[in-house]
Amino acid sequence: MVIAEDLFLLLTQSSGASEIDATYRDYALTAAAVTDLVADERVWLSRDKEPLVNVLSDRPVGHPVLDDVLARVARLNRRRLSTLFDSGGRTAFVTGQHLATIGVVRAEKTFWQGWRFPEVDPRPEQLVRLRLTSVLRGDAGATDQEMALLALLDATEATPNVLRAEVGDLGNKEIHRRIGQITQAHPAGAAVRQAIEAATAVMVATIIVPGIVT
Repeated sequence: MVIAEDLFLLLTQSSGASEIDATYRDYALTAAAVTDLVADERVWLSRDKEPLVNVLSDRPVGHPVLDDVLARVARLNRRRLSTLFDSGGRTAFVTGQHLATIGVVRAEKTFWQGWRFPEVDPRPEQLVRLRLTSVLRGDAGATDQEMALLALLDATEATPNVLRAEVGDLGNKEIHRRIGQITQAHPAGAAVRQAIEAATAVMVATIIVPGIVT
């Protein structure tokens, strides 16, 4: 599974409701997809204060979530990364629909909220939680994907609630410090690390000041 799928499962309750504001969840999922696209060498991000997203190859990845975001990037080539975050919930919708297709969640149309995706098969999320638990406890090193997941969760400030069982009695500051240690020590490639840092920074700025999306 790609980062966006794992993050969707963590940020979505078994009932299908979002753990955080649905707009913020979509921002986080978009940041996750961009990170995957950088790792797949489809796009790269400039080092500007407000990064530009650049297409290296518009050849489909073969994953519906990543290909949907890649198509949006191709239309916005050399525009600010923040532009991608104005998706109207599309990244979350496409991710949920794909997870429904493979039997992990169920797609339900609701009158008031549009779509929700109750969990059907809890095993993929349980596996993600087991992996993150091992990393947080120091029993295993983090993969690029796990490092990105923790960084994105930390940026949304959702970790204490989402991973309460995994972090035990650690306070919010200690959780933040522990994730910082993991991400700083991780030997990720320069492009992937920069993508995570840039995407999370833009995501946080967009959350705090929605007007940044242009």
